[in-house]
Amino acid sequence: LTLIAISAYIWSEEYIEPIMQKLRKYGFTGDFALGGYQITKEVPIEQFYSDDVRYFISGPGEKSLVNAIVNRPNERVLESNLKLEEFVSPYLTNVLPVKQDAEMVRMETQRGCRWRCSFCSYRGLDEGPVVGMDRERLRNEFKLFAKRNVKKINILDPEFNAGRRCIDT
Repeated sequence: LTLIAISAYIWSEEYIEPIMQKLRKYGFTGDFALGGYQITKEVPIEQFYSDDVRYFISGPGEKSLVNAIVNRPNERVLESNLKLEEFVSPYLTNVLPVKQDAEMVRMETQRGCRWRCSFCSYRGLDEGPVVGMDRERLRNEFKLFAKRNVKKINILDPEFNAGRRCIDT
């Protein structure tokens, strides 16, 4: 194991350094990568964490994390301009298997937010403030969830019920 990625959110921030220290104490000698809402390119993020963090992944991490694992770039702050049409469904590709009679799955139908609240780190995307996932993909995910008798779907979108799109899907 050469890299451990940790999600950095306001509610988990106080645990990040102790987790890394504990892992070092137990012999982990690899690198750490931090990603999540606390990791933003808008401020010099390196000043808030120890030198133990090798990579800071800002924005959508799907490509940046793979880049950190496979290519081991020299930059410390990694960011990619991932377009939503490049996203594959983790459920339809079985990266996240959906068990029969699953109690709950998490689903994302769009990314972005039209607001720029000062207290929130969720920001708009390069494509626009809110960009929806492919509707055919969403329909296929819903069909899979129904087939597997999923009991609850948690929608992760910051603006799930904004506009006609949520009704039409």
